[in-house]
Amino acid sequence: DGASGRDIAAELALTHEVVLAAGRSRRLFPERILGQSTWWWLHTLGLMRARPESTIGRVMRRADPFPDRDRSLDDLERRGVAVAKRLVSSQDRLAFFADGSKRVIDSVIWCIGYRDDSAWLQIPGSTRSNGSILQEGGLALPSYLTLIARVVISRNQAVISAA
Repeated sequence: DGASGRDIAAELALTHEVVLAAGRSRRLFPERILGQSTWWWLHTLGLMRARPESTIGRVMRRADPFPDRDRSLDDLERRGVAVAKRLVSSQDRLAFFADGSKRVIDSVIWCIGYRDDSAWLQIPGSTRSNGSILQEGGLALPSYLTLIARVVISRNQAVISAA
């Protein structure tokens, strides 16, 4: 669960039953610090221009924080989102979670983040030998998979465009 997963869960919870699978604990930062937008601070301090391989870039990537905007797990639960542990497998319409629980599901929106690791995808004919998802012009093969926002961008660029 990251910023995108939480945003999508909050929006869909208005009209659908939603389960958010949360893998690891996430750090959320406030929208304002000392009266200024957090984005202003990140730009002013040059953190948004940090190269991914730099010390600052590595620290930011490891911390992987995102703005709170009422997206804590407690806030999402108050909005009707059911929070579960990491999704570990599925069979037909049954999803299995790391805590041993299971739920019947209709669809999955999988927000994979900024590293393309699709090794978890166990659908015959859906991945290349290197684990990347087979696609043509953004359309997944097989056709019942849908890929959204698969542009290769850095974490910092994505955070800026999401602001």
